[in-house]
Amino acid sequence: MILTYLRDLLVDFPARAELIADEIRERKPDLVGLQEVALWRTGPLGDPAPATEVRYDYLALLMAELAESDHPYDVVVVRDEADLEAPAGAPYLRDVRLTMRDVILVRHGGRVTVSGTSSGNFVNNLVFPLVATGGTATSTRGWTAVDAVLGGRTFRFVNTHLEAFHPGVRLLQAQELLRGPLSVPGRLILVGDLNSGPELPDPNNRLAYLALVAGGMVDTWPILHPGDPGYTAGLGDDLTEPADDVEHRIDMVLVRGTVVPVASEVFGTQRRTPAGRWASDHLGHQAVLALP
Repeated sequence: MILTYLRDLLVDFPARAELIADEIRERKPDLVGLQEVALWRTGPLGDPAPATEVRYDYLALLMAELAESDHPYDVVVVRDEADLEAPAGAPYLRDVRLTMRDVILVRHGGRVTVSGTSSGNFVNNLVFPLVATGGTATSTRGWTAVDAVLGGRTFRFVNTHLEAFHPGVRLLQAQELLRGPLSVPGRLILVGDLNSGPELPDPNNRLAYLALVAGGMVDTWPILHPGDPGYTAGLGDDLTEPADDVEHRIDMVLVRGTVVPVASEVFGTQRRTPAGRWASDHLGHQAVLALP
């Protein structure tokens, strides 16, 4: 079984959606985990009601690109995460609202049958001050999951994006995963941007990863690529950094139970948009797993 995940940033997505769709079509994964799938909306400047006019729906753009292939995908679970709104000055003079979502796709008519879905937001989230208003905003994070069957074998596939800017909150979120969607018996597969890894320079940024491993999750990359750092981040905020600038392995495929890693790769520097941007600031991560 092939599992991939790709994350998303806020630059030139209509062009980037074509690149991401090409990467998915080439690999034909059974399941895809997506993080930070943005929904941009606008409304009248200063209107206290939430903005509702859709400007860019990254999920709709990606699904439209995938629909053109011979192997379309179905959206099986979506979870809203951070939902932030602020005024934009001249020349826009509009309120701008950004909603981040975590999403799981399943290959339409493929080998995997979904028997159930679930999702949730973490109780522990980073709250940060808004100096301009004197208020606060919450960086809401969470997870999505599907219970599925492949060849008569059942498993749970969990997709997550842990907090990027606070190692203590990130650790608490990893512990919530272990008590929540990862607490079931049987085969488990966890994918996502963990913002944590075993070799990160700051030991505090290793804590969430170490908690998941201590909870029984097995990191598939070092099993298949011993000695290979497998860097996945980052290609810069404007997605134009040199391909060899990636550093840090924080995008993971972890498993538990009778799940055998067969092959894996990181990818995402094979093509750019016409403006010279990469598909994402992180590389994609594909894993082929056997369910004995």
